[in-house]
Amino acid sequence: ENVITSLREKAVHYRLYHTRDVPYFDVPPHNARWGDIVAIPDSGYYFSTTRVIGMRTRAGSTSFGEHGFATDRPEMGGIFYAKGPAIRQQIVVPPFKNVHVYPLMCTLLGIPEPAHMDGDRRVLELILRKD
Repeated sequence: ENVITSLREKAVHYRLYHTRDVPYFDVPPHNARWGDIVAIPDSGYYFSTTRVIGMRTRAGSTSFGEHGFATDRPEMGGIFYAKGPAIRQQIVVPPFKNVHVYPLMCTLLGIPEPAHMDGDRRVLELILRKD
């Protein structure tokens, strides 16, 4: 607790959470590789090293980005496209979390869904053709 309190006092352009308290996790990760603390940069910022930034700058890059995003920030939302014989045409769905793609893929491939997963097949059922 002292570590996160001390780090929070020094935080500039990022927020710190105990992994179990990250606001956009439906189910907090339990893999030990996550560690106890998660740092999330503010919009417009990301974590990197001066070495990586220098390499990208020398290569002519003018914009930088990394994988992952905070799902509570609509400006960072992804785009989902689906097409195929089992998919309804020209349908627009409300925003959803990426975890719901996995059960959709299980349905499309005709394989059973694992007993324990974060996604819910009902979220994307509306894109499937009924015939």
